[in-house]
Amino acid sequence: MTAIKLSKTSVAQLPPKSSTYVAYDKDLAGFGCRVTPAGAKSWVVEYRPPGGGRRAAKRRLTLGSTGTLNADRARSAAKDILARARLGEDVASLRTAQRKALTLTELVSRYMDQEVRPTRKVSTARLYDTYFNRHIRAVLGSRVARDIIKSDLIKLHRQIGAGSRAPRT
Repeated sequence: MTAIKLSKTSVAQLPPKSSTYVAYDKDLAGFGCRVTPAGAKSWVVEYRPPGGGRRAAKRRLTLGSTGTLNADRARSAAKDILARARLGEDVASLRTAQRKALTLTELVSRYMDQEVRPTRKVSTARLYDTYFNRHIRAVLGSRVARDIIKSDLIKLHRQIGAGSRAPRT
């Protein structure tokens, strides 16, 4: 398929075919619109990861649905991703790593299973579980562990301290 100027109207005119295909933008290399046989359309950007040259397989990232993301914002996001790829960043690998990152709950469960329960008394492990379930899980448990910063912990510590009955000395 020849490249076309991707806009709201040109994307709306793209017909579904028997297999998925990508219509590429004529102005921005690597930017396109993927059309499925069911008629679903989404913005995509393709690039080669750094260091591989022509031998490296292309990486394709989906930016979003054409219904939720307009052509100008998708083109701007594609420019950013292509610029990062030219500077040596593999955006697709970073996105995959972010999706696989452990939440605080998963990290604490792994820590409890591998470090605490095998080496500590049962009562100590139970106490650690209680502390985590009572104070931490509700506030930070669903967050990605590597995204938790010092100020989050300070805020949590102050909340726990404010709920205490008697001042600590």
